Amino acid sequence: MKTTKPMSQKKNGLKKPETEKKPLMKKNYHWPFDLDTQSAKKTISFLSIIVMTFFFSSNLLAQNNTGTEVKGIVSDENGPVDQVTITLKGTDTRTITDKKGMFTFPQALKENDVLVFSHLGYHTQEIKIDKNAPFIEVELASETVQMLGALQSDKPYKSKRKK
Repeated sequence: MKTTKPMSQKKNGLKKPETEKKPLMKKNYHWPFDLDTQSAKKTISFLSIIVMTFFFSSNLLAQNNTGTEVKGIVSDENGPVDQVTITLKGTDTRTITDKKGMFTFPQALKENDVLVFSHLGYHTQEIKIDKNAPFIEVELASETVQMLGALQSDKPYKSKRKK
């Protein structure tokens, strides 16, 4: 009877050490739960710090405006004037006054910025911003408005509708 040698033996009779092969991936691999918890905590902490730094720094940069908020009242010889347009000269930034003639400019202004106050029937007025004057009182002067053309009232109105 012949004896068979196991496959793990070599010709000279020495036994080959068998190495255990590890699978590359676990069979039940669930990504966030099978990670090493210590490295996952470090990664999440690092990302949290980065995100918080971004949000807080953007808020600080937004508040780093060196200008001042400007409020005021616009009036004429009869009292407050509503619907006066206030424009920052050279830009499209503007606001209007309320029924009490009060306004708050929507953008912080710097020293030497110029606000233009305009309304139909009043002279346009330009005011230079002073850094010590966050409240402005403006009095508009009336402007004479002439109507061009004349009303023709020598002919009575006739309807074009057929009777």
